[in-house]
Amino acid sequence: MRAKVFLALFLVALLLILVSTVSASTTDRTYTKTGGVITCDSESPGTNKFIKDEIEAGNPIFVVYKGEKISFKNSTGYEMTEIRIDGIFTSTGVSSSNFKTSFISTEWDTEGKYEGYYRFSNDTNRNGVYFENMAYLFSIDKKVEGDLNNGTIPGELKDRLKEKGYLLSENTTIERKAKYEWLIIDRESRDIYVASKESYEDKTNIYISAIDYQGWLTLDTHTFRLDLEPTDKTYRKGSLILRIASNNKEAGFMKFTIESQGHSIRDINGTDIYEIPIEYNEETKFWNISEDISGVDIQDGTIVLNMSGLDVEEGRYTITLEDFATGVEKKLNFEIKARELEIDTSDTVIKGEIAEITVKSAFSGKDVRLYIDGVPKENVTLNKEGEKRFRWDTSGVHVGKHNIRIEVDVDGDGEFKGLEDEVASRYIELVEGEVSIELSSDTVMIGDPVKISGKSNYGSYAVIVIDGKYVEKAKITRGKFESEYKTVGEMEGTKKIEVFIAAPIEFGSGEEVSEDWKLRNGADADAEFTLIESKVLTLDLPAVIAEGDDVLIKGTASGTDKLYLLVLNGKGEVIFPYEGVAIATAVRDNSYKAKLIKPDVGVYTVIVLHEGRDGVTDAISAYDGKWVIGDEPKTLDLRIAIVEDAIEKAGSDDIFMKKEFKVVNPEVKLALEDATFGESLTIIATTNVKEGTMAWISMEKEGSGDKEIKTVKVNNGRITAEFDTNTLSVGRWKVGVNIPDRCSDEGVITIQGQASIPASTATPIATVMPSSSSPPISAAEEETGTQIPGFELISSLAVLIAVAYVRRAKARGHRDKR
Repeated sequence: MRAKVFLALFLVALLLILVSTVSASTTDRTYTKTGGVITCDSESPGTNKFIKDEIEAGNPIFVVYKGEKISFKNSTGYEMTEIRIDGIFTSTGVSSSNFKTSFISTEWDTEGKYEGYYRFSNDTNRNGVYFENMAYLFSIDKKVEGDLNNGTIPGELKDRLKEKGYLLSENTTIERKAKYEWLIIDRESRDIYVASKESYEDKTNIYISAIDYQGWLTLDTHTFRLDLEPTDKTYRKGSLILRIASNNKEAGFMKFTIESQGHSIRDINGTDIYEIPIEYNEETKFWNISEDISGVDIQDGTIVLNMSGLDVEEGRYTITLEDFATGVEKKLNFEIKARELEIDTSDTVIKGEIAEITVKSAFSGKDVRLYIDGVPKENVTLNKEGEKRFRWDTSGVHVGKHNIRIEVDVDGDGEFKGLEDEVASRYIELVEGEVSIELSSDTVMIGDPVKISGKSNYGSYAVIVIDGKYVEKAKITRGKFESEYKTVGEMEGTKKIEVFIAAPIEFGSGEEVSEDWKLRNGADADAEFTLIESKVLTLDLPAVIAEGDDVLIKGTASGTDKLYLLVLNGKGEVIFPYEGVAIATAVRDNSYKAKLIKPDVGVYTVIVLHEGRDGVTDAISAYDGKWVIGDEPKTLDLRIAIVEDAIEKAGSDDIFMKKEFKVVNPEVKLALEDATFGESLTIIATTNVKEGTMAWISMEKEGSGDKEIKTVKVNNGRITAEFDTNTLSVGRWKVGVNIPDRCSDEGVITIQGQASIPASTATPIATVMPSSSSPPISAAEEETGTQIPGFELISSLAVLIAVAYVRRAKARGHRDKR
């Protein structure tokens, strides 16, 4: 066995020496119109059993494309026959469910084959065994040893080889390599035979060491992409460049066709441009055109199409390139346009705006010059679409008509006045900008909205500033814009409205607008209105409140001892009073109060009605005491309209106020910063929950039982607690804020030693707790207003429970420390 292994290794080394001295090893494939030829020798890569071994060894794999017809040659130029092809394999050498062994005489047609790896081999030894490296031929009597030792080829050996189909040439030599091993080398055919005699046998075995011509293929699908530059349009004397943008096939031949309306075109000499063979190489380089066609030339691997050499008119054309071997084709369309030059811009431009001037043409890549009133402004190059956009700043330009002129250097001589050049012009009229605003009223009661209606003949939006604060960015549509300013919570006095058209917004809603910004942008329109407070009847309630809080409705009223309240939700449903039956709310010392108990999330409308001096109203039915809001289900707007019509009926002296408020989910958010040991630590959270609501702030050290909880109340929308870091310890602390059954938030801070570098600011994580459904407003009247009986008791119990919870937490913390 050792002798055979040594023999195989020796033969491989010897073959490499012989190949290098006789003929260089060639492993290659060519590309033809039908496919190509793979050339390999017996030492070609592909002798491994598995494709993964070939890949790991870095050996090249022959790439073949679906649709090609492939033939095989050996390194001496002889055509290989009786080829066996196995496949498909995966890269790991596993055969797929579509695995098949095929035997071909000379050519492999890949049409209909699956993508993947294939292995091919011929039967070099003509013994019906493929993919072999060394084959046993026959055994002869050991008496030939003497002739072999003398360098003589025994006649019996020649005859037996001839019977097997092997003819030894005159240029055959014998080399002895071991006691019982001889090499018989035919230097013309390059065949090597091995005579080997085992010491315990009476026969000498004869082998042929020529390896089968074999290798690995990968079958792929041909794909390529074309680009037409500089654009997909030109003019009759223009040109286009056709380029292979990408291609996974190394070389080949393509059929080149130019068509119009389904018919191929001709050059000016009458040559039909239909399936003209064009050779390509290096994947993306056109190399040679088989015919001399006017207007079609190859330059730097691209096809240059000069329209002056082609028989073409204005219209659409299609270029088709189809690979001869694979049948894969791509098409590109282009259009031959008239030598027209178009200027696209607005007829009227507001002075101070940027006028956009767009040039459109078929002259891609040509130089173009812009003139304003005969003065050259800018030289640029048209893009591949034959277009270019200019921007003309009209600041400082006088109002009136202005001439826009465009010149294109079509012939490329650097001048703009040649016979081939194109010129176009048109007029733009600059006009003054006009902006105006109107208000719904010059005098507005606090709580009523101010409606702003504006007009502008330019700009896409209007920036509205009231009393020096940014209010809104109103969209301008068809020269008009609208805005509504809510005056709830405002103070009495005069308010100034300023409008800035298309000014840059550098601030958020409600932020102060600097005088410098207003000076830079200049107000385009302004107006004033006066806010007053009603002395007979006022209505005060918060605009926004957190779910779970009561809504306090209050105000002032003079000349009456009672008022009537109506509360509707966004669906038009009556929230108070129950079933719409009017209930009087007492007025004491010219003021009134009522409480809406924990309304649900939503938008609500409150109407407070003063019956006037006569003490009667048509808004409440004298028959059943119900508000006049209609019997059938109606929308909110319709119900409000019915009530207002009844109040404002002719002859009525009723007075009323109407306001909206919104109930939103309760929120609380921590604003955390890391602390230093020994310094005071202030924990701050912001919330939309009402003033005086109890909250807990806790500190719990990570990985420890240390915990401290403080009970605080909401004050001016903030929850604040002070901690002494001297009683805490250095490390990471989990911070939590909790408004029981309402909302919570948590985050992490680090208490650092005094010499440590501050860490990054901690980030809180918000959690909103669900709240219970809201009961309606109570009809009961107390000194503090109308409210639900027993509500104070419930609130007190909640506080006691929370305090008990804190005490238990502290006790548990002390036990953990012990």
